[in-house]
Amino acid sequence: MFEVFEHTADIGIIVRAASLEQLFKDAAEGMITLICQGPDPENQRQRNDSRTAAKQTSRPWQPKGSRPSESRDIEIGATGCLALPEIGTSPAASHEDVTLSSVWEDLLHDWLSTILYIFSAERLIPVDYDIRFDSDRLKARIDLRRYNPEKDGGEIEIKAVTYHGIRVEKRGGEFVAQVIFDT
Repeated sequence: MFEVFEHTADIGIIVRAASLEQLFKDAAEGMITLICQGPDPENQRQRNDSRTAAKQTSRPWQPKGSRPSESRDIEIGATGCLALPEIGTSPAASHEDVTLSSVWEDLLHDWLSTILYIFSAERLIPVDYDIRFDSDRLKARIDLRRYNPEKDGGEIEIKAVTYHGIRVEKRGGEFVAQVIFDT
């Protein structure tokens, strides 16, 4: 699940997920959705009016029955150890807010930059992800299909994933990330 927020001339997303693997997957889907659809004005209005939780978005850029044209294995090395902080086992401790190491922020940046490159340079859209973390790297297998601007749309050009304001945290029982894109 992700929500869109505006930032000066840029745009960003806040992503919430139960696991880090799902967080990275949802962040990539959020970025691709922005590229293909642009921000959802109805979601913006709903968020601004009622301050409700972000709605889960559909993926209209992934038509039913669309089949991947290729699969690709990706490995991205981390700048340090990907160990999670020690989190207590009591019910109260499982809902503590914990800021993760900046290594996770760097890895999220590099992951999204890789997905953006595949889209921008090769005109391929990820349709499925299998993401795993080792002690020092992200390993992913992504299924891709050709981008078709007539069917997929093309609302926003994202030039880069920025480091400005990037965050990866554990809040309560979920992981939360914020990413700002240069448009």
